[in-house]
Amino acid sequence: MVGTEQEYGGLVQVDLQSAAILSDTGLDDVSWNLLSLAGYAPKEAAAAILDVAVNDAGSAGQDCYMAFATPGIIQAGKTQYVYALAVNDRIGSRLVIVELGDDDKFAYMIEASGAVFDYYIKLVGWILDPSVTKPSMPSEDLKATFVVA
Repeated sequence: MVGTEQEYGGLVQVDLQSAAILSDTGLDDVSWNLLSLAGYAPKEAAAAILDVAVNDAGSAGQDCYMAFATPGIIQAGKTQYVYALAVNDRIGSRLVIVELGDDDKFAYMIEASGAVFDYYIKLVGWILDPSVTKPSMPSEDLKATFVVA
């Protein structure tokens, strides 16, 4: 398929979607909410790789961010944050890997300075479940011989 690469050893499938799966502007705080990737996710997907960009027009001197987690596992060490920079109207961005819950969903929330928070989420790939992909790997052991001269 054009634009798709599967590497079962690394268990990453890159999809290079061209459009945002979710974006919005002018938001205030948003409590934990679910986003479904049903219809996007292959059946082997255990986690989604997202390219996230956030911006807050009033972020100077405040903690403004968007957080991501697996539904039902919103706790320290399992939640990832994308911070708006501490300068007004500067874009903060990073890649986020979030484990998918039931029905290919993940949770997100927003901490904003007021009704001035913008975000853009682009789906860029998947982490595939090794228990599903393992049978499709070659069954032969590969061997290499190195000769040092």
